Amino acid sequence: MIPREELETDAIEHGTNAAIVAALSWLRVGIAVVDPQRRLLSANAAAAETLAEATHFRLDGGHIVGAHQGATRALVAVLTTASEGDIAAPSVALVSANGCRGSALEVVAIAADSAPIGRSFVLMFNHPRRAHTASTHVLQSLYRLTTTEAQLASQLARGSALDEAAHDLGIRIATARTHLHNTLRKTATRRQAELVGLIASSLADWVRFKPTSRPPSID
Repeated sequence: MIPREELETDAIEHGTNAAIVAALSWLRVGIAVVDPQRRLLSANAAAAETLAEATHFRLDGGHIVGAHQGATRALVAVLTTASEGDIAAPSVALVSANGCRGSALEVVAIAADSAPIGRSFVLMFNHPRRAHTASTHVLQSLYRLTTTEAQLASQLARGSALDEAAHDLGIRIATARTHLHNTLRKTATRRQAELVGLIASSLADWVRFKPTSRPPSID
C-alpha cells in the first residue's frame, strides 16, 4: 500500500509485508491511502475500480474528490473526524451515488502516522449491496473446480444461501445442488458450513505463501 518512492527498504516484497500486500490486492473492499489534502498515495485494485467508476468518488489532479457535493462533504467529514479522534479509531459515512438513494457506498477512514510519510489516512470503500466474492480462479486452482462450481463456492463463502447464489448465477436450484455436491466431493467436505470454513482458511494460506508483486497504485 505504501508507494515505492516512500519506502526505501525492500521489506515489502518479503515475509509478512508481502502477505499483507497480497491480501490487500485480492480484497474486494477498496483500500486507498491519502494524505491530509486527499492526495492519493496508493490504492488496491478494488479502490482503483471504485474511483474509475466515478459514481461516488473520483480523482481530480491526483486528489480524491466526491462525484457530487454530498460525497465531498462526507469525505471531508470522515477525514476530519478521524484526524481529531484517537489514532486507529474509524470514522464512517454512507454515501449515495450521484446524490441519489440506492447504490450506497460505505466509507471508513482511519488516521495513521508513520515516519516515512507522516500523517495519512486509510480509506476503505465497501459496497454493502455488491457481491464481494472470493477469487474464483484461486478456488479453481486449489481444488480443480469448474468455473461455475468455483463461482457458487465463492457466493456461499460470502454468506449467500444456496437459492440466492443460484439466482445470482442464473442457474436452477437443482443445478446449484449438483454443483455443490461436486464441490463438496472435490474439497473432501461434507457440509456447506465446512466448505465455507475451508475456503476461508485456504484463501488465507494462499495469500500468505503465494509470491506476489505490489498492488496497483494510482499516481
